[in-house]
Amino acid sequence: MSGQPPYPSDTRAKGYRLELDYERINQSDTWALASARQRPLILMLLFAAWQQTPCGSLPDSADIIAARIGVDLDQLDRDRAIVLRGWEAADDGRLYHPVLTEHVLEMLGRKAREAQRKADYRARKAQSVPQVSHGTDTGRARSSGGSDDTGTGTGTHVNTPANPDGFADFWATYPKKRSKGDAEKVWKKLKPDAALLDRILQSVKAACVREDWKKDNGQYIPYPATWLSAKGWEDSALCLPADPSAGSSLFRGAL
Repeated sequence: MSGQPPYPSDTRAKGYRLELDYERINQSDTWALASARQRPLILMLLFAAWQQTPCGSLPDSADIIAARIGVDLDQLDRDRAIVLRGWEAADDGRLYHPVLTEHVLEMLGRKAREAQRKADYRARKAQSVPQVSHGTDTGRARSSGGSDDTGTGTGTHVNTPANPDGFADFWATYPKKRSKGDAEKVWKKLKPDAALLDRILQSVKAACVREDWKKDNGQYIPYPATWLSAKGWEDSALCLPADPSAGSSLFRGAL
């Protein structure tokens, strides 16, 4: 690689994990050429690069690279041709590997889609909140109690949203309508934000197609309060359809 770096210099993983596909690693040319002693160093370089800023890169410095993977300079010099095979320098003075670069770009795409999804959700929520109505007649609020005819209106009136905290959406989605009051109490304690509300609703929808929830006409579906208290969305998350990009393997080509 020569020229501009493949992504911004402040790119960080920020909680995104580096997932390795052993089958692809095992089939790569670099892995075939590496000795038993060199193979751990190859993996250690990948892990070290993932934690760098920018993510997926290494400083073009033998001293720092050797320190990052815990070897001395002499050993790095002996193994450099294999251990650093595929790493190329960019104009920012750092080394990039094409496979790691692809993985970082996938991560950035997933972050962008998630940010857009949250922005769209917030926009929909904002549109659903009605405006404040100011009094009667010409729309102006009146300061004291009484009727409009006497000129002493009831003051400013706020139209309360029918679904201020998302509970109505949850109740409409959850298949077992039992003990609504208990469920509301748990919901108020939970106070889900927009992201968590969306996750809960998606999890309920996913759970509804599971065999244990469909068995015997839903006999084994937990009461909504019980499901919320147990954070059932975390269990149901295992059944959600996978994001096509989330399962992308790191090693799609040769190391």
